[in-house]
Amino acid sequence: MVIKRTYLWAVLSAALLLQYPAHAQKIAYVATEAIMDKLPDAKNARAKLSELQLGWMRDIQRQEQEISKLKVDIESNRLLWSVQEKRDADAKLADLEAKLAAFRAAKFGPQQEYEKQQTELMGPVVEKVAKAIEDEAKAQKFDYVFDKSSRAMSMLYANPANDITWAVLKRLGVEPEAAPPGGPAAHAEGDAKSEQDARKNRGARRDIPTPPLPTDKPIDPNKLPTGTPSGGGNGNP
Repeated sequence: MVIKRTYLWAVLSAALLLQYPAHAQKIAYVATEAIMDKLPDAKNARAKLSELQLGWMRDIQRQEQEISKLKVDIESNRLLWSVQEKRDADAKLADLEAKLAAFRAAKFGPQQEYEKQQTELMGPVVEKVAKAIEDEAKAQKFDYVFDKSSRAMSMLYANPANDITWAVLKRLGVEPEAAPPGGPAAHAEGDAKSEQDARKNRGARRDIPTPPLPTDKPIDPNKLPTGTPSGGGNGNP
């Protein structure tokens, strides 16, 4: 299905581009992951999300430990307890497991607390980045801007001269630590490294994914991270 969707996106994009004469098209690309990785607003939003999630994960771990302890008690005393004591312990275990499932769903289920907080914190950042990309595209008179970070369409090659990632960052008030010297080629290498670092960081903090423009995928409450978040100092957006 993923291959079919990617192929369909590529076909639709090609069809859209072919509607206009080649000489009239000005196409740029941008790496939104690199932008989010450097933007202070995004880092702050991720830090707040990480703090919230860390608290929830501690609650989940506490409940899991309580359940595990009760299971051990039930197994150890099954031959010693009366029938009523066994029923009471089993009922308590079922109640604890139900509460844990409800807590997971309330915090990490689709359209629940995590997604609401993510929308509240990251939504304005995503809109700000989208507006900056639009303004930069208009300023440089580009007809189309593709997202190099998008997983929906593979970008096999892109002319570095059409990369506006750094320009968008400057428009957002973020000055690179060191502008890539050496012209367009080095500029592209800098952007590529920035995006690679962003992807690496995203893998290290899977608990705080970067929302793509404009939406993000819901978290499966049955597939929560088993460890605690790595922290939000650098900020998955």
